[in-house]
Amino acid sequence: MSKWFWFIVLPQLLLTSACEKSSPVFNDSTQLQRFKLPIELRETSGLAVLNTSELLAVGDETATVFRINLDTEQVQVLFSLGEPVITADFEGLAVAGKDVWLVTSKGMLYRVIDGLSGGQKPRFEVLRTRLKKRCEVEGLAYDNARFLLACKTNFQKQTRDQLMVYSWTPGDHRAEVFLAAPLANQGGFHRFEPSGLSIQDDILHVVAAGLKTRLAINRSGALVRAVSLVGHPQAEGIEIMPDGSIVIADEGKNRSARISPYSPASSANE
Repeated sequence: MSKWFWFIVLPQLLLTSACEKSSPVFNDSTQLQRFKLPIELRETSGLAVLNTSELLAVGDETATVFRINLDTEQVQVLFSLGEPVITADFEGLAVAGKDVWLVTSKGMLYRVIDGLSGGQKPRFEVLRTRLKKRCEVEGLAYDNARFLLACKTNFQKQTRDQLMVYSWTPGDHRAEVFLAAPLANQGGFHRFEPSGLSIQDDILHVVAAGLKTRLAINRSGALVRAVSLVGHPQAEGIEIMPDGSIVIADEGKNRSARISPYSPASSANE
């Protein structure tokens, strides 16, 4: 048997088994549909909820934000930043009020003022979280007036075996640690590199494209649920819709990117 089975597959099996023995909050959900995204979103890297049936999405190369209707499968450009359009490694997206926020892998935040109104030349400002030397950011979520940033790769020795999520509030000089969860407590993974982040109530949902896994953890870092992302070649974005349904976006690489909505997860106590 290949050594890769023990390194990648076995931890997932152990993790799922452990969760199922501990009264999970979320049950598995059923995929509702799956549809392709246009070539401009082939490298989809972030999602954000807009309303009950629509999402925003961004790719990881340019500051162009798209509006996606899950009911009609229509995709439209909401806005682009700069002339020419700003290029950077964008790795997350969030909505706060009427503003749209983007984050790069170096932790630079772009606040698009009144971004939900769209338009050809939206006003924006660039803000620092000072995470550049601490980690590679891959995932952004808005949480009660602050932003949560998930780290894919931790550069500091003391955090390399932890799932790190930082928080940043407008006006802060630098992002602070929100969650430092030892990987040993997340099913024994030797590595877990987040590629997308969402939060609903007290549960953080994190996808890792490399391990094809979705984790649900609470604000204290305790594992609630783990789900193997079978059929997802490279999950780079996750969002929880107002009705509780889960939407996962897969980067396309050499083919079209895809959006996959799932039915609302049920409470184990229901």
